[in-house]
Amino acid sequence: MNKRQQKKRLKKALDVLNDFEIFDSDIDGDGVIYILVDNNKTNQTKLDRFCGLMQINKRIFIKDCTDDVDEEYIDLVSIWFHCPEPKGYAIYYGYKSGFVLKAWNEEDN
Repeated sequence: MNKRQQKKRLKKALDVLNDFEIFDSDIDGDGVIYILVDNNKTNQTKLDRFCGLMQINKRIFIKDCTDDVDEEYIDLVSIWFHCPEPKGYAIYYGYKSGFVLKAWNEEDN
C-alpha cells in the first residue's frame, strides 16, 4: 500500500474515532494521558469499524483499551500503539480538534 492510500485509510479510521462522544480526556505537555469513552454497544460497533479499517486485531485492541480503566470505559489512548503512521505524518489529539493526521518533520522537533 502506498503512502497516499495509507493516509486515506488512516483518515477514515480517525473519522470513526472522532464520532465517539468523549467522556473525559487529559493532555499534558508530553502528550495524551487518557481519552475515555463509555464502554457500550454503540461504541463497540464503532471500534469494530475502526479495527476493520486499520486491519488490527479487535480483541487485542479492546484488551489494551480496557486494561487500566474501569470496565464501564474504553481508553482510546491505545491507538498510538496500534496505528502505524505514514512516514512524515503523526496522529494528534486535541480537545477541540479531536483526532487529526498532520505532517510532521523530525527536524522541526
